[in-house]
Amino acid sequence: MRCHYEVLGVSQRATDSDLKKAYRQMALVWHPDKNPDNMEEAKVQFQLIQAAYDTLSDPQERAFYDRNRESILRGKASGSDPKPETVDLFEYFSSQCYSGFNDSEKGFYTIYRQVFEKIAAKDMQYMDDEEEIIIPDFGSSDTDLEDVAEFYGYWSSYCTSMDFHWADEFDIREAQRMGRWVEKEN
Repeated sequence: MRCHYEVLGVSQRATDSDLKKAYRQMALVWHPDKNPDNMEEAKVQFQLIQAAYDTLSDPQERAFYDRNRESILRGKASGSDPKPETVDLFEYFSSQCYSGFNDSEKGFYTIYRQVFEKIAAKDMQYMDDEEEIIIPDFGSSDTDLEDVAEFYGYWSSYCTSMDFHWADEFDIREAQRMGRWVEKEN
């Protein structure tokens, strides 16, 4: 599936008149009657253009599309594994997961450093390549206070970049007309 904005060659801030103008230009180029030599491709392209314009020219449809663009483009089963491997954090909410406040293999600092490294590594897979984010390390028993403050500053306002479309009950691409209900259910 291609982005509707890309199909029409407009930005996401395009006005209604920009959309109409782009639609007319693209429709003239790809109308099947204008492409007798390339009828099949023209038909496919014209249908894409028509669908893009139909969605983006309707204010409610466009708002729904904008809110769910990534899920629509990626689809419910975007990868080979519909549910990615996640980090089970439940066991780390108990002091029994570590032995002693030290840097040994089973010590507090080593165990929790590994947990935060796993979370950061998993999250990095979902971040945009252009994002230059440095995730602070958990540290060790002798980490200086500035690094500790940097760690807590980052993680206290942490929000994952991971996409949870695999957990949605409904595939958003198949339910564009029932958008609000589907969003609520998911």
